[in-house]
Amino acid sequence: MTAAAELVEEESGTRSTAYVTNLSLHGCTLGIARPPRRGMNIHIEIVTGNESFQSRATVAPSRAHSAGLAFRDLQPQSLVALRRLLVTAMQKEERREEAEESS
Repeated sequence: MTAAAELVEEESGTRSTAYVTNLSLHGCTLGIARPPRRGMNIHIEIVTGNESFQSRATVAPSRAHSAGLAFRDLQPQSLVALRRLLVTAMQKEERREEAEESS
């Protein structure tokens, strides 16, 4: 899954954009030009088509052009949105695999 993401650092309010390369119920991996430092608290919004997910997160591992985030304080409506994003991503992957097999 690849999706656009907007990040806001909770302390400074600094905004940045990234793309999500891996998403789960507990966190995600970002591709980002300037990764936030480990332990930083951020707010993330992930948008794909007509779906949107927002959460607070803490930066876990951070390397050149990549950062791992652990979601925290997930609200029920955010968890529902996250599950919808995951189901949509799984369905797209299944359709892609089926198309590859039939060609």
